[in-house]
Parts: sequence; C-alpha cells; structure tokens
Amino acid sequence: MKVRLFKLCCLLLTPFSLPLYASSKTETGGDLLRLAIPATALAATLWVENNAQQHYQGTWQLANTIVTTTAVTVLLKHTVDKERPNGECCEAFPSGHSAIAFSGASFIHRRYGIGYGLAAYGAASWVAYSRVYADEHAWEDVAAGAAIGILSSLYFTSAYLDDNKVITISPIISRQVLGLKLSARW
Repeated sequence: MKVRLFKLCCLLLTPFSLPLYASSKTETGGDLLRLAIPATALAATLWVENNAQQHYQGTWQLANTIVTTTAVTVLLKHTVDKERPNGECCEAFPSGHSAIAFSGASFIHRRYGIGYGLAAYGAASWVAYSRVYADEHAWEDVAAGAAIGILSSLYFTSAYLDDNKVITISPIISRQVLGLKLSARW
C-alpha cells in the first residue's frame, strides 16, 4: 500500500517539477507557492487522515483534481491562441500556475474546511497576483485558471470526516416542520 501511495505522490508532483525561472521575488514566491499548496494538500491526506482507506480516498480525490485541472488547462492553452502581456507568443490562456494553486486550495477547503481553506486561498491568490505582476498573464487568464482549479476540486473532492469529531447539519422538511437538525459527536 505504501509503495502505491509513493508512486501516486510522484505522479501528482510531476506537473510541478518544472524548473523555476523567476525575475523577481514576487514571481519566485508565486512559483514556490504553486508547488507548496498542492504538496500541502497531499501531505494532509497522508498525515491528517486517520486510516488507510481515508488516506487512499483523499489522495485519489486530489489526484483526480490535479489531473483534470492540468488536462483542461493544457487543452485550453493549445486551443486558445492568446499572446502573453510580455509579448511572448501564445499559451497565455488560462494560467496554469493559478489553476494548480487554486485546485490545491479548493481541495483543502472542501476536504478540511474553510478555516484551512482561507489560508490556502490567500496563498493561491498570491500565485495569481504574481503571474500578473510578472507580466506573464492578464487578470482574465488567472481568473480562468482559478475557475478551472476550483471547479475540478468541487467535482472530485468530498469532506473528510474525522471519526472522533463529527458535526452535521441536516435539513428537516415535512408538511408540519421545516428546520435544521444539528448533531455533534466529540
């Protein structure tokens, strides 16, 4: 099982193994965060979740999210012929950095809650800003990348439920009653 997880981790990190070329600290920070956010999500699936089945489920959801995000982004980059703001030809739309960063941030949000997600979204926003700052993308490029990453995560990721601490809110709808049921276990 551990060998399969290791192979899956290597597969997940392959899109991030490209060299980092940055002309400013802002751009370098964005490049590093693009790697750190999904790596943090992967680490969470391996160390936060309690049992092997949950490790597998979380890692598999992250893999699906990243593979889909990468595939859609690459497909659009080769389909949409958009020049970068710095004058370099083509492949400006959408931003791959933003797509990967926001897929990781959205995974963290969906899987572990908004408390962790807010920090991840803040880091992903820095990645998007750094791409515009570096004159690699326009705002619509990074917004499209963010949307692709978030939508991929929304589709593939379910919430992690700690067996020891569960709070659920369920709707109650009948002819006489309309309300919410709150239950907690700790």
